[in-house]
Amino acid sequence: MGRGRPPNGIEWLTIQLCKAFEANVLSEPEQAWAAAPLPPAFGSPAELYSTMKSLVLDEAFAMVREGLTSRKRAVTLRMRIDATLRASDRGARLGALSVTAVGASAPDISSALRSGSVFCLSRGDYQVLAVVDGRSQDGFGKCLLEVSDAALVRLTSAGALSDASLWTARCVASVLTQQRCADACLRQPKVAFMRNLLGARPRCHIRFDGEGQADAGDVAGGASSEGQADVAGGASSEGADDSADAVGAAAAYSTGLNACQRKVVDALGASQNGAVIP
Repeated sequence: MGRGRPPNGIEWLTIQLCKAFEANVLSEPEQAWAAAPLPPAFGSPAELYSTMKSLVLDEAFAMVREGLTSRKRAVTLRMRIDATLRASDRGARLGALSVTAVGASAPDISSALRSGSVFCLSRGDYQVLAVVDGRSQDGFGKCLLEVSDAALVRLTSAGALSDASLWTARCVASVLTQQRCADACLRQPKVAFMRNLLGARPRCHIRFDGEGQADAGDVAGGASSEGQADVAGGASSEGADDSADAVGAAAAYSTGLNACQRKVVDALGASQNGAVIP
């Protein structure tokens, strides 16, 4: 994870969680939603991804905050510090603790030491938030826990992170899903259905050729050639009749459909308003 490149979603989310923990944000009661209401449609992919990134971060904060304050029983491990790695040593934005879970059963280790698992490590008066780096697991209780570099400096200066020291590690949440969502928001992939993600109304035209074979597609400019029926929600005074004809035609040529497709045709035939969905 070179420091010269933009952070990926996993790294970015871990950084935000560690910063919030160090600033005691996650120990405070959850605040009411203060951001602006979501718009009915987004003006650009960048606007959509930026909004989604804020929502993903808010969800991750809520999950970790609940885990830190909950009294419910959570998986708790004893972890031995094998090595301390500063961010500069790793060429990354986060420091890390190389740890080994000791005295725990195999099921507890396998269920807790998963990519995206968030731990609160404590020893005496010291605490640190850490997230499992899934690329480092070896299946025998050894892994890397990513932590903020500021926390490493603070704890090392206090002499709390000596090698072979034992810490209590309570698993407070798993943010694997949020990591993946954040990664998508940062990469901003260009997907074929982006128009629908931005809030555009879906197209709902069906074209039937002269042979009677159904072919779903767009009818450009709202014009229909001979043998084509436009059923786009009442575009003309004969829209209802056209919709009924379309449903009848689809039912007539449903012999080659599978069970799921036949179910859709039956539902269209039973519709009272003749609405045709692509």
